[in-house]
Amino acid sequence: MGRILQVFYNLKIAGVLVLGPVRSGTIEQMGQALNNRGNVATRHGYMSSVECIFAAGDMRHEQSLVMLAIAEGRKAAAAVDSNLTANSETLSLRHHSVI
Repeated sequence: MGRILQVFYNLKIAGVLVLGPVRSGTIEQMGQALNNRGNVATRHGYMSSVECIFAAGDMRHEQSLVMLAIAEGRKAAAAVDSNLTANSETLSLRHHSVI
């Protein structure tokens, strides 16, 4: 005869609705431009409407898979590095003028 196997399990499903970045606070204080979905609008190279402020991942577009967010974070980091490298002389002059 066949055996009967009983499996007991506890299944919990959680749903989370995220409506985008919190706009009150830093985004509002800095005067960041938002796109039509209410996320931080960016230009070429992940730079936001505020000079030298970058946005990537869920701040830039609706929530996505973790792997996509990681990939976009890497691209944004490369854009930040490129921006800093291109402006290193200007940044150096600013630093020395403050001292």
